[in-house]
Amino acid sequence: MPRTEGSPESAGVSSRAVLDFVAALEKFEFVHSFILTRNEIRIASGWWSPYTSETPHLLFSLSKSFISCAVGIAVGEKRLTTDTRLLDIFPEYRPVVTDGRFERMTIRHLLTMTTGHEVCSTAFFKAAPDGDLKRDFFTSPLVFEPGSRFVYNSGATFMLSAAIRRLTGENPSVYLKKRLLEPLGIPDRLWDKSPDGTELGGWGYRLTTDEIASFAQMLLHGGRSGGKQLIPEEYLAAATAFQVDNAMNEAPDWKQGYGFQFWRCRHNAFRGDGAFGQYALVVPEQRMTLAVTAGGKNMQTILDIVWDHLLPRLEDHPLPEDPDSCGRLREKLASLALPRLHGVPPCRDSVVSAAFAPNPAGIRRVRIERTPARCQVGFTLDDGRLETLRAGWETPEEGTTALEDGEERSFSATAETAGDGVRLRVYFTSTPFVSEYRFTVTGNTVVFSRERNLYFRTAPWPELCGEIEKNMPGPEK
Repeated sequence: MPRTEGSPESAGVSSRAVLDFVAALEKFEFVHSFILTRNEIRIASGWWSPYTSETPHLLFSLSKSFISCAVGIAVGEKRLTTDTRLLDIFPEYRPVVTDGRFERMTIRHLLTMTTGHEVCSTAFFKAAPDGDLKRDFFTSPLVFEPGSRFVYNSGATFMLSAAIRRLTGENPSVYLKKRLLEPLGIPDRLWDKSPDGTELGGWGYRLTTDEIASFAQMLLHGGRSGGKQLIPEEYLAAATAFQVDNAMNEAPDWKQGYGFQFWRCRHNAFRGDGAFGQYALVVPEQRMTLAVTAGGKNMQTILDIVWDHLLPRLEDHPLPEDPDSCGRLREKLASLALPRLHGVPPCRDSVVSAAFAPNPAGIRRVRIERTPARCQVGFTLDDGRLETLRAGWETPEEGTTALEDGEERSFSATAETAGDGVRLRVYFTSTPFVSEYRFTVTGNTVVFSRERNLYFRTAPWPELCGEIEKNMPGPEK
């Protein structure tokens, strides 16, 4: 990551152009952060509150590009080649293979997502008692000859992760630690694992925006950073080039070709990307990189903004300084914030508790406490856990909770009174997810509903209606 920070003008782009770019991003209210670098100068960066520069963000499929780098380094160390057959790495699975096409499946087919599957192979990953996802992969149905057709396939990336672990004795994050991550300034970060302890590879990694930006700059320099060649140059050139046709996709930047766990883009650019708008975008001809974290349904929107608001206004030489526009840009970047609730604090304390019939959300009881300082909601779950959300009426309250999916996540929450009930807006600040909780009190009942901006491997919760408890449980700490 460049240590140099400067005005946009010093890198050949006007501050007014960057202001227009930020305004376009802000219009959609789903971008969490960005870092824009050109000509080795970090010209603009911003985090929309409550997202911060310190909190690692879920990368989703941007994780795949790190697996590609691990493969490239392993190729350079002659641990394998792109033509190595997968079953030669995992010969113990030959007895369960019934389709001979698996014998012809190579590392290149996994990298290019041309394994021969008709759908993503994770659809066949089962919750088996031994949690052997590799066996699930080798027993999944193939429809095409390996190498003949692109089908997006996170299971293929998991198998690359498993191959790295098998050949090196280390999970990818450990294998990459000295070879790539530490040279880029990336400390140990959580990467979700399969039941047998293998890092998932295709998803589940977490990085800060600065760390994504450092990765993107290394890619721009052909695998070099700090004067060292971290990834073999020849491999990375192939990984970020057109390897397979993906013109069957609809969005313009999803049909420009696919490399080795990298997407090609318009304007001769390439990227690693993850669901809902996690980007490490590299535009070599403009010597520009962009790191983004976000929570949007339409990922094409962010790329369109780059091509429409930035690309046409890049110059090949520094521009005259524009202190007024540059000052306005800095002020704008310092004040970025996503919408939050602005509730009026109640004059006195109130408490209401309600119990619910068995339900798919697993919520047995809620207890809503409103004080002039905050709104606090305690959820008693079917498994006996107590999860508490605290929300500020004007200033957000922050904490951690495992309420929504069982994983402890940081949150920032605000609240407002809604009739005889209350509404909470909760940003889960290490993720793209935002939830709104509504509690409506009518007579002797409390109706609870949740609206979520996005879903990923989870289902909506049903609306719950519970009877107010007259003998309420004691205070929840």
